[in-house]
Amino acid sequence: MNNANVSAIQAENDRALLDLISGISNGETLLGKVLASDENSYTFKTLDSGVTINAKAENGVILTKGATVLFEVNKLSNSEMTLRPLNVNTSSSVTAESALKAAGLPVNNRSLELTVRNMEYGNPIDKKSLTESYRDVALHPEAPVKYIVDLQKMQIPVTNENIEQYKAYLNMKNVFAEDFGEIATTLAESLTEGTETSNSDAALTMNKLMGSLNTVEEFASVLDKNESMPELSEAVKNLTEGVKEEINRYMAPKAEQALTPEEQAVTNLRVDNRESTQAEHPMTEALAKQALPEEIATDLSERLKTGLKDVFDKYFTSNLTLNEQELPDKAKIKDLYEKLYSETRKISSALEEAVPKENPAAPKITLLNNNIDFMNALNNFIPYVQIPFRGESGAKAGELYVYRNKSGKGIEGDEVSAFLHLDMDHLGPTDVYVKMRGNNVNTEFTLASEESLDFIEKNMDFLNKRLSDKGYSLTTEGKVKERTKTPIEEAFEQSISKVLIARTSFDARI
Repeated sequence: MNNANVSAIQAENDRALLDLISGISNGETLLGKVLASDENSYTFKTLDSGVTINAKAENGVILTKGATVLFEVNKLSNSEMTLRPLNVNTSSSVTAESALKAAGLPVNNRSLELTVRNMEYGNPIDKKSLTESYRDVALHPEAPVKYIVDLQKMQIPVTNENIEQYKAYLNMKNVFAEDFGEIATTLAESLTEGTETSNSDAALTMNKLMGSLNTVEEFASVLDKNESMPELSEAVKNLTEGVKEEINRYMAPKAEQALTPEEQAVTNLRVDNRESTQAEHPMTEALAKQALPEEIATDLSERLKTGLKDVFDKYFTSNLTLNEQELPDKAKIKDLYEKLYSETRKISSALEEAVPKENPAAPKITLLNNNIDFMNALNNFIPYVQIPFRGESGAKAGELYVYRNKSGKGIEGDEVSAFLHLDMDHLGPTDVYVKMRGNNVNTEFTLASEESLDFIEKNMDFLNKRLSDKGYSLTTEGKVKERTKTPIEEAFEQSISKVLIARTSFDARI
């Protein structure tokens, strides 16, 4: 085979590998046949897709050439991942297979992974326990086995919703601030779709703008009627008043022009009554162009939509997040989650009343509430809280994850662990892991590039001085992003029982 063919095959494999990485999630597994292995690296080919993967060996693990091995994926980005061989311990594989046969369960890759993971977590693998655990694997054939075993360990019901929530947590996709942004966008789009009843472009554009204004004002009216979120209602009304003022300014009669009664009717258009429709104010295309040019109506429609998104964004950021002064207050945290529940649901109800059709924001709000429900369930196993957090500028919300240390002490104890994840415009994805014991603060920054790391290191004196002024001693480390465990993984590993597989025995007579 000539060099050109070799290069073409390698390029094709590289493309296939990138596709594989981009489509896989943390905790999923790859089954591969080992082609080569030494203490530094190993090479294997995936059995389902035939992709050849070269990986760095961790802890000097040497795989047997020709062996079929299951690898757990830890995803770094859409182009990088690390792999952990699961079934490389011969005795554990034999024990797992014996347990499955004794339980009368099929021996396959998923059932073997299920048994090995239960052994790793120190869970019983007798017939009754293994059969109950396998039932969820059979009911959810598309779900990674790791997700199922982890949920079982945390005593969280294994449902499709909880599987998706856990997947989001492991992949850092459970960010409240991102949910806020999506909900704000969907709300703005839903309220500004308008009504289209004219066949003329100019009249259609004008009619759509007026219909959108009616809908938005009805939305604010519903909020007022229910006496909920007056701040949001006021911001929405201020926005619509501003748009109406622009309409009146463009439609104001010129001194040298005499308007016909029909033109005057269009000039005096009012959107205070939702029943005031285009049919009550008929417009010809020529009149619409004279009263409000099509490009102006289009611009105002877009301004209304973007303005609404901005109103919702600001409301969520200022009312459904906490700042640094509020973080230590448990009552504030409790109130925050009650507001997250109630206010998003009130907004959804107001939208349904103002737009009497399918509510596209409802699924996103339901997903946000499912996120909160799942986090409450997590707290039965892992003392953990995720807080939408806004910094001093208040421009963007990030996520702050706080969980207890492995000794089981909480926020009042000697040590607090926190994880802050931010997506920054210039620094890129930024993770900050903080441990505080007394007045000693240890921070570990994980950044996307060397340039970002250099910037942080050059400006660390500012942080050091501010903490020093408050009586704290700071120790800082920084590194470029490799595989960083998510807060939930960190807390989970501290909570599970650690039992060495090599010391786990199985009695075939059970």
